[in-house]
Amino acid sequence: MTAAGVQLGTGSRFHDLREDPMFSFPERCISAERVGLDALRTVLSISLDGVGRLAGLSVQTARAFAARGARNLAALSEARDLRGLAAVQTPLVMTAVDQSLAYSRRAFEICRESSNALLKVLEGQLGDFAGGLTVAPDKGRQGVAPVVDTR
Repeated sequence: MTAAGVQLGTGSRFHDLREDPMFSFPERCISAERVGLDALRTVLSISLDGVGRLAGLSVQTARAFAARGARNLAALSEARDLRGLAAVQTPLVMTAVDQSLAYSRRAFEICRESSNALLKVLEGQLGDFAGGLTVAPDKGRQGVAPVVDTR
């Protein structure tokens, strides 16, 4: 008795169902489904990781902005005239621009890394799909008898 429940032996009129294409079709479907679910899980993991990194960057930037705002307010309150205000304002503006550019660069880097990771998963999936497309016609041709024109 085999795992498929069919008795095999010499002179048996039954064939091994594991070799039957109809028997392997559900197994292939289940395998493809598992691969698809694994890819989906990977995509979700990459996406959530990217979102988490962006959220962390935003929180870090907000904390730095709040701390910088308190220092800026103290510096502005010490200015006694317009010259003092202008002298304080220029470095504050330059610091804000530098930090905004640093935030933008880091956010772009996080998005680029996440996009590249997603593209790798997509390329793998498309490569597997394309490989299956090239194998399917070859397997289909193997089971077809050649057509002979007898006219």
